[in-house]
Amino acid sequence: MMDVNLKQNGILEIDIKNEISLKYKELIVIIKRAFSKPNNLVTEIKFYKHRKLIKIKKIKKDNHFKNMFNYFYNSCYNSNLRLKESFELLQQAKILNMIIKKNKSFVKV
Repeated sequence: MMDVNLKQNGILEIDIKNEISLKYKELIVIIKRAFSKPNNLVTEIKFYKHRKLIKIKKIKKDNHFKNMFNYFYNSCYNSNLRLKESFELLQQAKILNMIIKKNKSFVKV
């Protein structure tokens, strides 16, 4: 696992873990190296139920940067894909707006 500590002029300090943890009622899913994964690294997703490991899914080596660049390029020239992405961004913005409205303490100015 990669832990990163960012500091900016001693004012801002943020700890970042390079993993995603999803917690449900009795299920936990942990994805290590979820961000900035080197293209030659095999990673895994671990599934836990009642704190016991029940499944491991391997994620093969892949060049994520190249794939995302190709997807962006294709979305520029494919009108259906471009429309789909526009709709997805709009949906995400609506969800974020709803979260902010429900929890005003979430955003501090």
